[in-house]
Amino acid sequence: MLDTIPIVVTVKDRDGKMKLVSKSYAALYDTTPEAAVGKTVGDLPSSHAELSTIGEMDREVLARMQPVSRVQPVARPNGNVRWMSIVKVPLIEQDGTTHILAIGMDITAQREHEEHMAATIAELERQRQAFADQLAVIQRQQALIRALSTPILQVAEGVVAVPLIGALDDARAADVTSKLLDEVVRTGARFAIIDVTGIESVDAATADHLVRIVRAIRLLGASGVLTGIGPAVAQSMCGLEVDLSGVTTHGNLRAGIEVCLRALPRRR
Repeated sequence: MLDTIPIVVTVKDRDGKMKLVSKSYAALYDTTPEAAVGKTVGDLPSSHAELSTIGEMDREVLARMQPVSRVQPVARPNGNVRWMSIVKVPLIEQDGTTHILAIGMDITAQREHEEHMAATIAELERQRQAFADQLAVIQRQQALIRALSTPILQVAEGVVAVPLIGALDDARAADVTSKLLDEVVRTGARFAIIDVTGIESVDAATADHLVRIVRAIRLLGASGVLTGIGPAVAQSMCGLEVDLSGVTTHGNLRAGIEVCLRALPRRR
């Protein structure tokens, strides 16, 4: 019966001598059950660490008279190492003689799979961290680019200006609006000039963003001024039927600044 199952089974007396050995146990040490019976583990080609663990488990079973379990490596004579899950229990016969029953299962494949999975998880975590680090760098670069591409300039006391260059998408429009409104509040500006000289074309979304920025400025008690509207942009905004009623516009930034300065109350 024992020779037909892959589970390792041994029965030892209190002195550690084998009384019963399964074929699978004997195969671990390249011997036969018949040759192993009557011997101790020390008579088999075991490592010092292995012998120490086996002896420790045997002593614990006999001392506590309770099952003891371990997972430990078993070194074969050819140098290969098999990982075994071992349970040892006290086996008491009718005459009171105590033996140690050991049942072991080869979990090498399971352990190798777990180690492979752990290595895979560690590599995925390393890649995730590397991606997160790269993303953080990109985000810092994007923040720097936004700061450089959207400078808020105080051209005079009471007048701030922001020159826009390139596209004005949703994200950038929100960034421009936030920074410009903060600067209006911080400086107490009466006028906020939005110069669109650097914007080559305007679609419906861009036009809507510009109008919304001007309206937001107005809610703070300041006046929003659009400057730098070229012929192409003017035609686009007319074609889109953009409502610019109440929005002050000027052909270039210089003209817008001059008008704003004249509108400011003169100092005495």
